[in-house]
Parts: sequence; C-alpha cells; structure tokens
Amino acid sequence: RAARPWLERALAQTPRLSKARIELLEQLDRKKEAVALVEELRTQSPGDRNLAVIHARLLIANGQPGRAQQVLQP
Repeated sequence: RAARPWLERALAQTPRLSKARIELLEQLDRKKEAVALVEELRTQSPGDRNLAVIHARLLIANGQPGRAQQVLQP
C-alpha cells in the first residue's frame, strides 16, 4: 500500500491517547492495538458515545460482534 509510509509517519507524530491515533492504527491494520487504545480512552471518558461507536466498529472488524453489542448497550 503506497500510503503506508505516510500513515506510519503520521502515527509517529500523533498523540498517544487520541482518537486520531485509533483511526491511524486501524488504517494500518493494527486493529488489536487500536482496540487496546480505545479501551484505555474509554476508561478516561466512559460517557463518550463516539468512543463507544469506534470501539464497537473495531470489535466487529475483529470478529467480536457480541462484544460490540455489549459496548453499545446503555
């Protein structure tokens, strides 16, 4: 993938605890790292529905739809 070097550089310059980093990790197919990061961010902001949606999307992409459903429950 031609964009990979650019994504890697962007990742290196992105704050560790950020939604942007989650998105870059996902684009780089580093989904397990993205899930771990979103889980960490959700402990800091448990009421953030946007993070919950991102978390659920990543879980579905990792073949965990049941867990994704739990994440989205109020």
